[in-house]
Amino acid sequence: VTNSAGCTGTDRIVVKAPAVHVAVPDDVFFGEVKYGQNPSGYSLGYTTTGNTAIAQTWSNGITTPTTIVYPNGSGVYTVTVTAANGCTASDSGNIIVHDSPNPTVQSNNPPSDAFCSNTSIDLSTTISYDSYTWVLDPTPPITPNEILGTSPTLHVDGATFGSVIFNVIVTDANGCTGQDGLWLDHYPAPDV
Repeated sequence: VTNSAGCTGTDRIVVKAPAVHVAVPDDVFFGEVKYGQNPSGYSLGYTTTGNTAIAQTWSNGITTPTTIVYPNGSGVYTVTVTAANGCTASDSGNIIVHDSPNPTVQSNNPPSDAFCSNTSIDLSTTISYDSYTWVLDPTPPITPNEILGTSPTLHVDGATFGSVIFNVIVTDANGCTGQDGLWLDHYPAPDV
């Protein structure tokens, strides 16, 4: 600044924008309902350091501190925050969407998928997964006494079960789950 006498002086103003960080889960497993998860979308939020944010806008148009997202595929969500001093800052979080596994149960007795009370049959999936839960009723919550097995193959004894659907719930390497079932016809053994 220069005054009328030709003297000059300087001053400095430091304007600080808030530092912002979007709090996004590392991986969002969507496209399936994981037991114990909320299928109603995923909540994203942010944290700031320095100046407090007084306003925010998410890339999906939401202006609340958190936003619920329903991603159809992987993508980036960005929030821009504004401090009381008018400064803005932005940060983004990446949502990674994994497809649900789609298992197919098969028997070692195709194509009839039938067995007699004096025989047995083995069930498995057409491809491998990280974990298996074989049950008759796949409705959660599944209690331990409802689990028929946890190995890739389920051995079904004809003397124990009648005609019924055997279901498998699988978990893949991403932690996503999927399920399938197979109806087995059960016939009494002939009397000899």
